[in-house]
Amino acid sequence: MNPLMPHIRPTLGPGGSAPLPLNSNGPPHTEQRAWRALALPVLVAALLLLPLIGARVLFLSDEARYALLARNMLEHGHWLVPHIGDEVHMEKPPGFAWAIAAVALVQGRGITELAAVLPAALSGIAGVVMTVLLGRRLFGAPAARMAGLVLATSFGYVTHARMALADMTITACAIAALWAFWRGSLTLLYVFLAIGLTAKGPYALMPLAVVAVFLVTDGGWRRLRELRPLRGMLILGAAISPWAVAFAREPRHSYVRDVVVGDFGVHFRLWDSAKEILFPLGPLGLEFLPWTIVLPAALLAGARAPDAETRVRFRFLLCWTLVYVVPVTLSSHKRDRYLLPVFAALALAVGWLIARWHEQPGGAARRHAWLMAGLATAAALALYLPARPPADAALYMPAGRAAVPASLILLASAAALLLLIHRTETRRGFTAFALGLALLLAYAIAQYVPRYNEVHDVKRFAHELATRVPPGATIVSFGYARLSIDLYSRRAPRLMRHVKELQPLLGRAPEVYVYAEPRGWRILNEARLGRWDRVAEVHLGGRPVTLARYAR
Repeated sequence: MNPLMPHIRPTLGPGGSAPLPLNSNGPPHTEQRAWRALALPVLVAALLLLPLIGARVLFLSDEARYALLARNMLEHGHWLVPHIGDEVHMEKPPGFAWAIAAVALVQGRGITELAAVLPAALSGIAGVVMTVLLGRRLFGAPAARMAGLVLATSFGYVTHARMALADMTITACAIAALWAFWRGSLTLLYVFLAIGLTAKGPYALMPLAVVAVFLVTDGGWRRLRELRPLRGMLILGAAISPWAVAFAREPRHSYVRDVVVGDFGVHFRLWDSAKEILFPLGPLGLEFLPWTIVLPAALLAGARAPDAETRVRFRFLLCWTLVYVVPVTLSSHKRDRYLLPVFAALALAVGWLIARWHEQPGGAARRHAWLMAGLATAAALALYLPARPPADAALYMPAGRAAVPASLILLASAAALLLLIHRTETRRGFTAFALGLALLLAYAIAQYVPRYNEVHDVKRFAHELATRVPPGATIVSFGYARLSIDLYSRRAPRLMRHVKELQPLLGRAPEVYVYAEPRGWRILNEARLGRWDRVAEVHLGGRPVTLARYAR
């Protein structure tokens, strides 16, 4: 028995058989299907995350930042202390930028969109793999396979795994660390934490809090000694020491003061309004659709499970969820992607319930199947309505003739689910629905990428900068900070937000070019600084960004 696991009295297995050990992989016959449990979820994840990942432009500044850091590493050798141009950027450790640079070196084409996004996509696949492996230890192979399919077809998980952000890497590391804990390997636990820490920073240590809370709720504060904190400090210290020492030696910056304390610390406060309490319902409710429909029943059934082992496992999933949800809800710096590790915990709960319904078919499975089929039918009809969701989410929705295949996929998935549930083939029914959902997501992604590039045509604006602005001219970004423009144009502007910053420059620089949104140009025109000759205008994210030359 795993020494880290709770000390509970064993209960009889199905039919009065001998009890299963707490860290077992389920009944003996499921052990022989271990690789089969992995195959389908990993295949679905790969088909959703790998195609077209190098076709979308990196418009978001958070994405462009990692690409710029990696390019600086390749071109200027700043491998330990990340730089953008001549400026030190210690907000994030260098691990994720290392991964982008490594792909670029293998690719041999410099920093491309593919190099920037591939590490996140591979991390998304790894997260599905680790969820299945953890699910086998918690609930057996059938539940693990279903959990992997649920995670791989969750909208929020798929969309974030296709972005050049380190959050998917620390999500994979978090799931892997919790799998290592349940496996009883403290060394692996701390190794995965160290990888996550190098990829993004202190937030990657959240799995350690999950384990600590779980152990305390199981056996009191004394159980924390079982985590061997000295061993953990040695492993973490050895793994992060190269960049941590380099950060500490930086004379003008302090990672602890500026990031750990100044960044993380100031973002925790009491809520300004009651609606902030409901923030988790977005990523864990809407972005987990359609599996959100099954989630309440899964959590309730797990809490009421007749065997103590299952209740312990669900207490572990509950600790996992709350340790992430509570700090993010308290934070003023909320991001959907901060809750990505929780998707795996929810997927494990849903996978367990579907596997249980398969073994014990009944009305609950049929009711939830009808609910999910009803949601799919409603979504198929909604594709033909004129209303669209806001912002980039609307770009995923096929319109016009393109809506016909999407609606047919939704209706066929609903029909397959209901037909197989009627035949009491519960697991096959939900598997068929998941595969239909995967096909729908793949179709939506194929629609999304060209639409996104058209709406966020940052490459065109970068081309205008590169061809219209002379090499020696000064470029000013007035109130419009967009690192993607720097990435594609290779021209680093001076960011200014106030007219008083710009006025001295206009008097001494030979040529000054400014780009801004309409709000920025209103401020400049009201200041009556002189005449501006428009050079180019491009719509970025639905708003015009105008480049103009200052005329003396």
